[in-house]
Amino acid sequence: MLATYEVTKQTDERVAGILARHGLTPVMAFALWAVDPDGPPPTMRTLAERMHCNASNLTYICDQLVRAGLAERQNAADDKRQRVLVLTDAGRDARSHVVDAVLKESPLAALPKENLRRLTAMLSQSLT
Repeated sequence: MLATYEVTKQTDERVAGILARHGLTPVMAFALWAVDPDGPPPTMRTLAERMHCNASNLTYICDQLVRAGLAERQNAADDKRQRVLVLTDAGRDARSHVVDAVLKESPLAALPKENLRRLTAMLSQSLT
């Protein structure tokens, strides 16, 4: 477990500059990451599940993203009672930079591809 913490800590430290350039906190960056710009916009419930947080925390995080011009809340296309989070062009740009930085700067990026593939498989098994 300590190794997992260290990977996260080092990654956070290495990408702090890119987050700062986009006016993001780590939690805001995590929320951006959790919204797949190529998929349908997630409902607030789905996003809360992805982020493992409760509704009031998610509301606060989404408010920050909306104020920063990175996202908009909209009614879901298939159910007007539900709200979805849609990334703006600036949000897509920030997300792209954050994802690229994390993938490049994570200590895991230095692993040989075969080791990374095995690690990913092992972690995937433990999450099911």
